[in-house]
Amino acid sequence: MLNSFLKKSNLFREHSDRLKYILVIGFILLNLFQSYFTELAHDEAYYWVYAQNMDWGYFDHPPMIAFLIKLGSFIFPGELGVRFFIVIINALTLLVLYHLAGRKNFNILLALLSGITVFHIYGFIAVPDAPLLLFTALFFLCYKRFLDQQNGYNIVWLSLVIALLLYSKYHGVLVLFFTLTSNLSLLKKRSFYLVIILSVVCYSPHIIWQIINDYPSYKYHVLNKSQSPYNPLDSLWFVLGQLLIYGPLISGILFYSAYKVKVRDKLTSALKFTLFGFIIFFIISTLNAKVEPNWTVPILIPLIILSLNYLEFNVKLKKLTLNLALISCVLMLLVRIHLSTNIFPNQISKNSEFHGWKNWANDIKFLAGEKPVVFMNSYQKAAKYYFYSKDKTLSLNNIMYRRNQFDLWPIESEIQGDDVMLIPNYAVKGFTSFTNDKETFYYGFIPNFRSYNKIWIEPDLEMEFDANRDTMLLFSMLLINHFDKPVDFDLNPDYPVRVVCSMFRHEEFIGNQVLTTLNGYTLNDSLKISISIKTPKNPEIYYWRFSLQAGWLPPSINSNLYRVIVKK
Repeated sequence: MLNSFLKKSNLFREHSDRLKYILVIGFILLNLFQSYFTELAHDEAYYWVYAQNMDWGYFDHPPMIAFLIKLGSFIFPGELGVRFFIVIINALTLLVLYHLAGRKNFNILLALLSGITVFHIYGFIAVPDAPLLLFTALFFLCYKRFLDQQNGYNIVWLSLVIALLLYSKYHGVLVLFFTLTSNLSLLKKRSFYLVIILSVVCYSPHIIWQIINDYPSYKYHVLNKSQSPYNPLDSLWFVLGQLLIYGPLISGILFYSAYKVKVRDKLTSALKFTLFGFIIFFIISTLNAKVEPNWTVPILIPLIILSLNYLEFNVKLKKLTLNLALISCVLMLLVRIHLSTNIFPNQISKNSEFHGWKNWANDIKFLAGEKPVVFMNSYQKAAKYYFYSKDKTLSLNNIMYRRNQFDLWPIESEIQGDDVMLIPNYAVKGFTSFTNDKETFYYGFIPNFRSYNKIWIEPDLEMEFDANRDTMLLFSMLLINHFDKPVDFDLNPDYPVRVVCSMFRHEEFIGNQVLTTLNGYTLNDSLKISISIKTPKNPEIYYWRFSLQAGWLPPSINSNLYRVIVKK
């Protein structure tokens, strides 16, 4: 159906450069329309807050997405400004793919991409995966030219693109690793080491930022691993997720086609190593952590290029793929229309990230008045409120959640001592409930608000250690002040501060053990205290986190996670 149309239509001549650019412009206009009429997703709002606090790095990600949002917001207000350069990047990715494919089969390339879910999503959604896709494509194009000729021009461009790839998202490291694995002869070439040196120089501002901020991304992504035991369903859902995000109807064909392509040169080898290396790496990762399907997004580039090479010589399979891609495209266009116009039932809209958040923010702003709003355990809602109300807010993170960029920003310091409105993520006795079109939430007011998330605790313990059951452990811990001034723990007597050890059995919270109180203490730069803690009676594997708890508020996240093996 679609294949015969592509052949017969004069609009789809292989070498019509004018048509290629018309199609790209049409795709840009579609994404701009979507960008303007669709409210921000939760993570987009979070990255918008990144852009209000420009830096060389952030807790979760490198700074590329913040830079793009900041740049777009100078040109356009609102959602369109947040997404403008993502739309441009998506079109550039398409053009780079065309050149990487050897400047042929543009119509088939566009048809395949139109049936792939993530290409639609990252056509307008402002997340780090969008620039990651572009610079992955540019990396392979520069690598191809580097293989042909290792002159100064190609060395500089490859180095620059590697740095931009890593500035987009840390997953770019895997692209580089699997490319190197596919061609170990690079280790013998002087030009390879020149590329490394230049890339590190270009990337050094982010490395320095990590050092200055005590490696927050490393601690989050590497040290604080999942506490949950392996669940085979995690691996199954990961595989099913791959089929969904790369096109529910065509992904199976694309992976099969990419697998069938024979390796005839070093570029093809790099593409295959990257594609299947990513899949194998993250399947193995599901053994000890939950893996998001979109973490493999860079494989879209080798998946498309390799499958194009195979389908070019398999007419029947190409015809089937193009027909299925057309059906997928129609289905995704219906979803995109809903995101812009909200045509589906109210219950779907109520649970949607893309609808009703402007009114939700207005309701909260009305309740809060001039008081700062503090959300408990939701950097996404805090960011959504910040974007739509333009009032600074805080995500107050505790042991039942995780640290994020709000723990690094100065917002927490700025509202110390203020009267705030707190929105917890559970029902709190004495708080008032409020229901709007999005949800029912509880809220209350805390005078003289004090929080302690910027204090870091370093116990004199190994990250993993053995301990006997039902015994007392004696050790010391260092409290490090990351606020911009000394912390007096007696400033709000209604919320006395205690040092506690929060204990978990896998991800199940089993209780807090109070270690000491901090009444009468003032923390300047650091404070060393001696602690005793009683180990659990039951021999098992536990996870401990050392925290500060103010009054009835749940303990905050003030340390790394420690794995304790309690013996008989």
